[in-house]
Amino acid sequence: ITILILLLAYTIFNQFDIPEIKTEYDGKTAIDYFGKPDYSRANGYYRLFTLGEPEDVDVESEEIYQKYRAYLEPGHPEAKTIKFSKKNHLIETLRKARREYKYDKRLWRDQYFGDSKSWIKKIKMDKREIQKMEELIKIFLERYHRLLYSEKLEDICRHKAFLERDRYGYSSVDTQHPVPNFFAWIKIAPYYNLVQVLKCIEGNWEEGFKNLLRHLTFLRKSLKIQRLNTVKLINQIIMEMTIQVINMMMNEKSCPREFIKEILSQPDLIYQEYGRKDGLITEYIFSTDGQHILNGLYVNTPFNFSQWFYQKNRTFRNYLDYFNKLLYFDRTLPYQLKEDPKDFKYSFKTGLWWLKNPVGKSFLEKSINPRAGNFQRYFIIPFQLKAGFEMLKIGAELRLKYSGKMSGSDTLKPLNTFQTYKDPFSGKPYKWNAKKELLYSIGPDKTDHNGHFTVYDYNNTDFPLPVILYV
Repeated sequence: ITILILLLAYTIFNQFDIPEIKTEYDGKTAIDYFGKPDYSRANGYYRLFTLGEPEDVDVESEEIYQKYRAYLEPGHPEAKTIKFSKKNHLIETLRKARREYKYDKRLWRDQYFGDSKSWIKKIKMDKREIQKMEELIKIFLERYHRLLYSEKLEDICRHKAFLERDRYGYSSVDTQHPVPNFFAWIKIAPYYNLVQVLKCIEGNWEEGFKNLLRHLTFLRKSLKIQRLNTVKLINQIIMEMTIQVINMMMNEKSCPREFIKEILSQPDLIYQEYGRKDGLITEYIFSTDGQHILNGLYVNTPFNFSQWFYQKNRTFRNYLDYFNKLLYFDRTLPYQLKEDPKDFKYSFKTGLWWLKNPVGKSFLEKSINPRAGNFQRYFIIPFQLKAGFEMLKIGAELRLKYSGKMSGSDTLKPLNTFQTYKDPFSGKPYKWNAKKELLYSIGPDKTDHNGHFTVYDYNNTDFPLPVILYV
């Protein structure tokens, strides 16, 4: 009898939920919140999806456009009839090229992690193989080039948070997700950069540097409109790599000063470009609306006794706290954070968690958790990108003002860019290693390693940018 009384009391105790919580996202799809994008041919975003089509396919044709529009536009009557090949022809061609030619991953890695002199030397040595590679992927490079010069760009990526709600919450036509095409994006981008570098090395700075600058402009434009964090992460990685490549070109003695001036004149990077707010909001809408996660999982299910221990509003409150924590990490400069993302352990099961809303907490614990080992990197990459772009502009001004009459350090200190930009990881001016000619951020561990960079180790690294000075 005592046990029955306790169980009854426990059940009654869990019937008292907190008041309903209202947010600005309630009852909305992502289209409701962000606005409906342009699905017409004028939107160059389509070209991002068609990168992996077979070489003999005219990706600019009306047939291909209609195919992707039917797949991407919510509510399109032909959506369920669209089928895509699992084979990505761009990626298959690149695999073939790696097997056939000397060119391999080392140049990919070196253009992101290496130093200017060794990288340029390798390119010159492998010039013939790179040219063969260029010929092999010529069609794909031309497609990517057209993408970069698209006048209009609006995110039309298909995601359940963007779809029209049906009685179950969301349309179920989304049977495939075009992630492989975005994987193709991160594969073709470094080859495109490499071809432009080769043009610069051979003296065609006008075309080569112009295309690199256009690549940078496109990536910034793309970052502003991305609504999915997975895609934005790819975008940011490609932009960081492109910044490194442009900087290496400016390290060449033959780099024309007018191109360095163009880099210096670039507008500052804004939060909308490096931040993840829109992507987090998309994830939030998907997680909280349409009876997906927080509504209807245990409620209104006949003979399901677990619903007695599920409190909808309290579960929503738990998720909202988690969401706001993610926004805090994203919006706050690292040096201002009160806790390190790598130490973030968000758990819905703490203390006597089972007393209130045990079913809701158990579900959240299983379904929503920090991104394991990638969680720290997830919130560092945006600020690494911000630091890289600011150092690129500082380096450009330093090269233009350096005359040899003063040291690099003395030339650097009074520069407008150096005075304006602050390292997001320290809140102080960026560092300069005179011996190695390195401009650097102290990185997420907030410890000065004299510009030393350790690949994939965010707890023991700086973020350097080599700035070679010539008289």
